[in-house]
Amino acid sequence: PVQEGVAKTRLSRDSLRTMIDYLAVRGRRKIALVEPASWFRKAEKEAALEDVLAEYGMRSESRWQQLEVPDTSRAMRNVAELLATDPNGPDALILYDDNAVQEAIDGIQAAGKCVGEDIELVVWGNFPWHEEYSAPVKRFGVDMWQLVRRARRYIDACRRGENPEPVIELDTLEDDSAAVR
Repeated sequence: PVQEGVAKTRLSRDSLRTMIDYLAVRGRRKIALVEPASWFRKAEKEAALEDVLAEYGMRSESRWQQLEVPDTSRAMRNVAELLATDPNGPDALILYDDNAVQEAIDGIQAAGKCVGEDIELVVWGNFPWHEEYSAPVKRFGVDMWQLVRRARRYIDACRRGENPEPVIELDTLEDDSAAVR
C-alpha cells in the first residue's frame, strides 16, 4: 500500500515490455534484473518480469534477479561480474538505475565479457540526463521534468483536500545514442 499523501512512480508492464521487446529483437533469451535499491515491491517486480518474459518465450532465474544490491559502486560491479562469469548465466542485464551503469560495465568487462556482444546492457534511467560510458548501452526511462510536474500537481491536489491517484505512470522514452567515451 502507498502511504497516504505520498506519490510513487511505477515501472508499468508496458515499459517493461518495451525493454524486453528490445532484447528479444536482438535474440536475447536469458534476462537478469539488477537494482541498487528497490523502488517497488520485490514480489511485484518479479511477477511482472516473469509475466512479460513468458510472453516472449524468455526466462530469468531467481539468482539473476538482484533486487536489493547495496547502493555502492563496488557492490554493483561485483554483482555484474558474478552474473557475467556464470557459464549458464544471462545474456542480457536490465539495470534499474542509470547511476550505476559504468560499474555494471566494469563488472561485465572484468569477467572477460563484451557489453553488447556477450551481454546486452539495458538501463532504466532519468531523461534528459545522459552520461558517456565505456561501452554501448540502450537507455529507457522517463522525463524527470514531467515527473516533477506531475508530483507537484499531486501535492497541490492533496493540499486542496482532494484524493488523487497516488501512482504516477509516465510514457517510456528511449535513447539509441548512449555515448561511448
